[in-house]
Amino acid sequence: MRKAFHLAALALLITGTGICATHPTPAAPQITVELPRRTVPNTLSGQITDSTGAPVGGTLVEIVDIQTHNPVASQVASESGEFSFSNLPIGDHYKLRATQHNFDPLEIPLDIKKHSHAKHLKIELKVAT
Repeated sequence: MRKAFHLAALALLITGTGICATHPTPAAPQITVELPRRTVPNTLSGQITDSTGAPVGGTLVEIVDIQTHNPVASQVASESGEFSFSNLPIGDHYKLRATQHNFDPLEIPLDIKKHSHAKHLKIELKVAT
């Protein structure tokens, strides 16, 4: 019975939906991303939009190691502004960087930890001035 309960709890972790996090403000400069156990991919996803809420497809989204300044993962957001990373490394020395022509680049510090649910970020880019 106990083993069945643990398997059911694991199934809930695997099939759970993302948790919405908002774009950081000056009062909240860092997003902590606690990642699931090894049996669940270390996943971070989100959507890039402009100030009107319209998707900004084609945005380059990177997870960057702030110690080496090298990307550890990167992809181009879909036409709907969606992106998703899995199997992310654990650590507090990363940042998410989003760049797109005609928009200000955005960098968000990340603290990637184990043993939590996947995160789904809503990221707003500002039009370049």
